[in-house]
Amino acid sequence: MTLDLDNMTQAEFDKQMAEIKERNPNLFQFIADFVDRKVTPKEVD
Repeated sequence: MTLDLDNMTQAEFDKQMAEIKERNPNLFQFIADFVDRKVTPKEVD
């Protein structure tokens, strides 16, 4: 399933992030760190 982030409501996005946090806390932490610029795109490569 591909998510269309441009057409999601904030509630839909929050629900999706809560599901990610529940299923895979490490992935959620990575996403949060990336958004907060604690991880750079260079580090991801």
